[in-house]
Amino acid sequence: MMDMGKNFGRVELLFAGKGTAVQKQSALLLQLNLLGIVGDRHAGELKKADGRDKGIVRGTLIRNWRQWSAVSIEEINIIAENLHVENLDPALLGPNLVFSGIENFTQLPVGTLLEFPEAILLVERENDPCTKAGKVVASAHNGVTEHAFVKAAWHRRGLVGTVKQAGLIRADDPIKVVLPD
Repeated sequence: MMDMGKNFGRVELLFAGKGTAVQKQSALLLQLNLLGIVGDRHAGELKKADGRDKGIVRGTLIRNWRQWSAVSIEEINIIAENLHVENLDPALLGPNLVFSGIENFTQLPVGTLLEFPEAILLVERENDPCTKAGKVVASAHNGVTEHAFVKAAWHRRGLVGTVKQAGLIRADDPIKVVLPD
């Protein structure tokens, strides 16, 4: 069994999104190929540039750096505390993966590898909080606004990236965090 120390974590929840909604459907496992999560709306080699792609005209086709998204239970709890809500359902934030046990998950550097028993993910960048997810959270919690969510989730919304090695990811899988050199 893997040592679940500082450089290890665990998969808590899995989600896949087929439509345009932020909130995704719960899954028991995710099948990954080199284009992303099979059946997920963010899978693909290319994506249209948006507001996060500085210096590139919106709508221009670019390399898809967002084949998956992940958040940590620990940071979700901090967001909930910042919003003064008792329980924040991770599904409201729209991740594919929810982890536990990885300290300062959102602050992992670009180039970090997340190694699972059968797959490897590459961290491309931080997933900045947006008002689209904020609206979903606000609709579930009275007194929370989309802008309050953005502020509460700043540097805690998790990470996005690409698939480095195809395979399956299951709930309860261990994760080894390998920092770049």
